[in-house]
Amino acid sequence: RMKIKKVIKNAILALGIPAVATYLWIRAYGWLYFIPQGELRMIDTLVPGILGTILVMLWAFGIMYLIGSRK
Repeated sequence: RMKIKKVIKNAILALGIPAVATYLWIRAYGWLYFIPQGELRMIDTLVPGILGTILVMLWAFGIMYLIGSRK
């Protein structure tokens, strides 16, 4: 019984952070569209690219941590 509780806690820890980060990124990326395009086209592609990469790494780390913690 305790082991299942621990696995659930680990799942919340491992996937909660990337889930919150993803939610915040979607909110922030939605706001980027209110900025006049033109001069911020570079930022528009650069920032989401970097943040997207970090998000993918967070998800991958979370999933790897979950698989590792099951043993």
